[in-house]
Order: sequence, then C-alpha cells, then structure tokens
Amino acid sequence: MAKPRCSPARRALARKLTRALSDPAGVAVLDVETTGLSQHSHRPTLVGVVLDGEARCWLAGDPPSRLAECLSGARTLVTFNGTRFDVGFLRKIDPDVLLPADHIDLRYAAKQVGLTGGQKAIEVALGLGRGDLHGLDGSAAVSLWHQYARGDRSALRRLIEYNRADLDGMRAILDHVVAELDI
Repeated sequence: MAKPRCSPARRALARKLTRALSDPAGVAVLDVETTGLSQHSHRPTLVGVVLDGEARCWLAGDPPSRLAECLSGARTLVTFNGTRFDVGFLRKIDPDVLLPADHIDLRYAAKQVGLTGGQKAIEVALGLGRGDLHGLDGSAAVSLWHQYARGDRSALRRLIEYNRADLDGMRAILDHVVAELDI
C-alpha cells in the first residue's frame, strides 16, 4: 500500500522541526504577556524565553537590548499563536529585533496532528497540569501586571510563574507534535 501524501504545510513543518532538532540548544521557546490583546492600544509587559535550558526574561522598562540578549543564540523561535500575537508585540519593544528565520507557531503545528483550540485547552487534552496555576489565563496575567505596577512584588513573581508555565506547556506541546510526526 502506498504511503499517504503529506500536505505542503506538514512537509514545511517537518523541515523546520528537523532543523530545530539538529540544534536543540538554538531553539527559543517564547511567550509574551501584555496589558491586553490589541497591538495598537496595549503594550508588552513581560517576555519569557527558554533557550538552551535557561529561562530568560524581559520586563517592561528594561532596555530593548535586553530582548536581543534574551534571544541571542536562537536559531528557531517557538511560540503559540506568535504569528498573530507575540511577534507584533516583540516589534513594539524593538522594531529592529532580529528574530530567528525559522518560526514554529504551535497553534498551527498542533493542528497538523489533530490538536485544536487554545494552548491551555491543548494542554488539558494532553493531560498536562499547571498545579496551583490552574485556571489562570491571559486576563489574570494582565491583572497581575497591574498589581505589580501598584507595588505588589508577589504579583510579579506570580506573573513570572504563569509565563514559565506557558513556556513549559509549549515545550510539552512541541514534544508531542514531534512525536506524532515521527521526526
């Protein structure tokens, strides 16, 4: 029996994943927290990056060069809905920020293996837990930022934990996609 043909999107994803797996230390998993959804009227508050096993962070008020430092050495960028959300907010921080040529947007990659919905819905479908962060979402992240801006340092710690949980979830989704595509 002949092997079923893959779609062009699936083949392109497989090529990107193969390149990423050939240099795992160069894979930057990135998530942006903001004051809201509109790139026109809201601003980024925190950018979390995991690169080569190291968690890095840019906070609103940090110089734009800090964002470049967080991404230094990245050859592949991994986001969830980053094509439509994160990248635009990164450009608000630094319009000239150099992003890796390869970008794996897990929203679309997951769809290639039958997983649909938002990141947290996919995490639930995969049986992933978030511990005491269960139930927190993007609107809670906005609230945590405002609490921090009013002087609550514990809110910043919680926001960073939330962002890190998003990054860990993305890493697990990426692992699932790679396994499902048998790469």
